[in-house]
Amino acid sequence: MFELKVKFSNVEDIEEFHKVVCRMNCDVDAVKGSYVVDAKSFMGLLTMDYSTPITVIVHSPNLSLRKEFEKWI
Repeated sequence: MFELKVKFSNVEDIEEFHKVVCRMNCDVDAVKGSYVVDAKSFMGLLTMDYSTPITVIVHSPNLSLRKEFEKWI
């Protein structure tokens, strides 16, 4: 499991992020304060506040998945 901070500029970034996450064979959570959503839920992602970076938790020991998120780090 690993965590990283991501920042989105627009809805297209969120849509692309969602597509990347959905291809993963592990759970991925998006966290903002005490608010946690399944990152594979597009509607859940749209409910988050993106004025500041959010924390993404990838539930996989495979650290090479981190490169999938480089665009938003």
